[in-house]
Amino acid sequence: MPRSPVGLRVGQGTHHPKRHTHHPSPSPVWLSPSLPGYRSTLRNPEASRARSTDRVNPNTPGQTTDRRLLRPREPKPFPTAKSHIDAGGTLPHGPGVLVVQGEDLGAWVQAQRLGWDRLGVAQQWLLESVLGIEEAERPVRRTQDDKWNLNLAAARRFHAREGHLNVPRKHVEEVPAGVEGAGGGTNGQDDGAGGALVQLGMFLANTRRRADKLTKQRRAELDQLDMRW
Repeated sequence: MPRSPVGLRVGQGTHHPKRHTHHPSPSPVWLSPSLPGYRSTLRNPEASRARSTDRVNPNTPGQTTDRRLLRPREPKPFPTAKSHIDAGGTLPHGPGVLVVQGEDLGAWVQAQRLGWDRLGVAQQWLLESVLGIEEAERPVRRTQDDKWNLNLAAARRFHAREGHLNVPRKHVEEVPAGVEGAGGGTNGQDDGAGGALVQLGMFLANTRRRADKLTKQRRAELDQLDMRW
């Protein structure tokens, strides 16, 4: 009766030290190329299981190589999120709202939506079909005129409040929603309420260095705010 692969390896493992008076065998062993690997697995089974995890096929629906979905000893966002949904819960799209088993599910969901393009096809399929998570909408890219109007709106708000335009270099001005130029975007970070946070001090410092490249209209708009050149 033919011996099983496991039985064959066990036999080889006991036969090798009898012939050579030591257990370590060169790689490859002429008797069995898999003998060194078999012994390595016995010595470090955790590493062997990790290698088998790396062989997951990312193109097969239902499988993924996302480390955050496969970590064996840490909270698993995907199974945790699925259990939360199965229990009738909903997943938030922002951090600090829902923490389950030490995992901020809202922050994880936000990271998946914003990093959608970096996910594999199988990962996107899992998120959409199982958790109902979709790619985040991309903000409309601002034109140079849009950026200028946003910065100018921030400068006008600062001037109206302080009476001057001597802005500290690290100052950030909030432009609320509804003000012309507000609404986040490339040159203004979203404040979470539809407005924008503008690095006004940095904008004015850069504008002073490039004053010779400004149009007459833009220079006049800043002169009206007592711009110090």
